[in-house]
Amino acid sequence: MTVASARISKPRALARLEAGGVLNWTRAFSEMPARSQESGAAPWALLVTTFDIEGGTARFEDERIDPPAMVTLAEVAVHVADITENAAAPVSFEARGVQGKGSVEAAGTVTMAPLAAEVTFAANSLDLLPVRTYLNTLRGAQVVSASLTAKGQLTMSPDP
Repeated sequence: MTVASARISKPRALARLEAGGVLNWTRAFSEMPARSQESGAAPWALLVTTFDIEGGTARFEDERIDPPAMVTLAEVAVHVADITENAAAPVSFEARGVQGKGSVEAAGTVTMAPLAAEVTFAANSLDLLPVRTYLNTLRGAQVVSASLTAKGQLTMSPDP
């Protein structure tokens, strides 16, 4: 099956690390039934040429710490190209979001199996107060105001 384009407008997503260290999304995927393929049936094929998210909101919460860390990105936009059922095929993406007066953007490729990525990113004036609980674990630290501006590249490859 080929899908020329798919678009989602104004979605909301929540990723939560619960007190026990379990990511809320892991249960959703672990409860999916295994896909069975009847003998002799042709394997399925999928191509989504472009997939876009516009005007989204993404929230991350870490309940393992007290007080919990909470980071929200607004105006999330994601563009993904050439998604297939082949987990070994690299998928290219561009993403951006806004956090208060700051912004973050990333672009690159990701391969799901084996997990690998080449990503360029930029963060501009991200407010670090939502994650001050992490920063305050540094001996003598008492963060009352902090922001982050950075550019870089992330390369992740499977073990040799």
